[in-house]
Amino acid sequence: MTTISCDCGHAKVDVLGKPLLRIICHCTLCQSFYQAPEGDPVIFKASAVKVQNDETVSYRRLRKSPAVDRGVCVKCSQPIVEFFAMPLLPDIVFIPGDRLINHPELLLDPALRIFYDSRTEDANDDLPRHEGYWQSQLALTRRLIPALLR
Repeated sequence: MTTISCDCGHAKVDVLGKPLLRIICHCTLCQSFYQAPEGDPVIFKASAVKVQNDETVSYRRLRKSPAVDRGVCVKCSQPIVEFFAMPLLPDIVFIPGDRLINHPELLLDPALRIFYDSRTEDANDDLPRHEGYWQSQLALTRRLIPALLR
């Protein structure tokens, strides 16, 4: 088990399993939530992640569907965890990549960029880029399903 936290240390999350996938998301919701030009979540099965104390995390949904409960520390407002439910797939959890910097065994290399058409800055790497809602969702699903089945 690995415990991660926000910088102030108030909100803590236990990671009990291995990461499935890491993505870079340029959608405007991730830009807002991460307070950055892009989101950098590492994806885990929901059964592999447990918030130590739900009272330390404040959740909100930025849109109705797909349902992502985005959690920030109630003291420092840093992103700490996101719970994601997609029909027909197991529930998954996103952990911000910067929360895993001190745990390189959990920090996979990014696999792709999604919602690249919403970017605020150009990326300087060779990652596959996907634009638009359906193309981005399909690309993510194509990478996620094999990872879930491993």
